[in-house]
Amino acid sequence: ANFISMVNSIRDSEIRLIFKKITKRNANTAIPAINDLINMIPNLDYDTTFIEIVGHCCMGFDYLFYDPDSSVRVLALEMIGCIIKRLQKSIVDYLSLIFPTLYLYVNDDNENVRDKAKGILDEMFQSNEKKKIFFAKLQSDICDKIQNVLCDLPGPESASINNE
Repeated sequence: ANFISMVNSIRDSEIRLIFKKITKRNANTAIPAINDLINMIPNLDYDTTFIEIVGHCCMGFDYLFYDPDSSVRVLALEMIGCIIKRLQKSIVDYLSLIFPTLYLYVNDDNENVRDKAKGILDEMFQSNEKKKIFFAKLQSDICDKIQNVLCDLPGPESASINNE
């Protein structure tokens, strides 16, 4: 299922509306919606609403990676940073959803996006050794994610990356 269709499954109507605004692909609509979500995350009931939307936030993080506005991408990183902080040790269950995309954000062409992504990685992994261990464990997930992103990127005449 894609992110836009998954949004309709959110039970909390206020949060569902926020996610619908995020899907609009309009920075003027998405930025305030992402800020609202960021402000809500710390106060959501952990066992019900928060856990329900973690997967949606991970999918939103992927979805927003393609946004042309760097401010939206920086806020997407801030949002996933809030999710990571709130999950604490439970982050292990979501690493394969978050880490590959976070790694792609680290290589963004915008310096603010790159710096924000690197900061989140540094918070997640206090040492380079831990970072290397997780990178090795998730290497195939990261490669799959990169391949999917490259295939999804719009190009001239929707050219395939396999065309040479």
